[in-house]
Amino acid sequence: MGYARPNSLLCYWWFVTTETNNPLVVYYISIFILGAIFVYVLAFLPESFPEEKRNELRRQRLDQQNVEESAHQNSLNRFISTIAVAFEPLKQLVPTRNPDGRRNWRVVYCAIHIIIAMLASTYAPVALVLLYTTKYGYNPAQTGIVLMTLSLSAVFSLTYMIPSLIRVLRPMYAKKVVLPEDQQGTGDDTVVSTSTDLLDVHIAFISWVVCAVAYIMAAATTTRILHLIAVTVLGFGAAHTPIFRSLVVSSVDPLKQGEVLAAIEMMSSIGGFLSPVVMGSIFTSTISNYPMLVFYIHGAIVITAASLLFLIRDSDRYQKPPHTQH
Repeated sequence: MGYARPNSLLCYWWFVTTETNNPLVVYYISIFILGAIFVYVLAFLPESFPEEKRNELRRQRLDQQNVEESAHQNSLNRFISTIAVAFEPLKQLVPTRNPDGRRNWRVVYCAIHIIIAMLASTYAPVALVLLYTTKYGYNPAQTGIVLMTLSLSAVFSLTYMIPSLIRVLRPMYAKKVVLPEDQQGTGDDTVVSTSTDLLDVHIAFISWVVCAVAYIMAAATTTRILHLIAVTVLGFGAAHTPIFRSLVVSSVDPLKQGEVLAAIEMMSSIGGFLSPVVMGSIFTSTISNYPMLVFYIHGAIVITAASLLFLIRDSDRYQKPPHTQH
């Protein structure tokens, strides 16, 4: 989950609504901000997918259409093909084969991880706020302080703590590899240091464990000071989102990175859609007698989902094909 963004917005919207005493103001501000973002992206944001890559991807798609053209002769097949375009990114979830012939399940593991993790984590902040409101009588101001604390903690974690930690740990996780003959120069530097996915996996796993423990702490504590300490710890677990996306994009050809991210977001949305149904039902049924149960279940699910990341191997990440010598 991206803690910093949605929770900080909740704080701002609560403040605006309280000060203006008009719930419509936040919607006007939202429309203005979204319009400004649209203009910025359209007019000023640099192109991240250069023309040569677009042409290469277009050529690959045309080749695929020519191969499948015979199967799309009638209008029904053409209609089905048009509808299927929306689900085309899901093709990236199909296991590929490595150069040595082994099946590459890396993207599949990522998809299973995110759908299970989102199943548990999407509803967790809602359950926590409801618990504070019903059991401890939190008013909107106190809820806003909790959410603001969580946001500030996540921002500090993502902008300073995690980047600093990565800089310190990366040399420890570096491994030596021998360059292929076609990439070796005339010098003696045939062995180079390269990064390993193990660092990303460890950070993502620890972040999920921090989230699981912090939610249990936040629900188990009984004073407002301890609540703030617990949500501060919770913000320190925000690193799993960008780290996980890094693992995903390193799994495929750069031309396919946008599609594989879209496929993973589809899986994430499925988990997010099911979360209120599953976790919300548990919380509603147990909030009177055992309100901690949903947070224990959340912790067990997210740690199980995070454990799937240990199935990711460096050998399954995308490898640029060697240059062919003529």
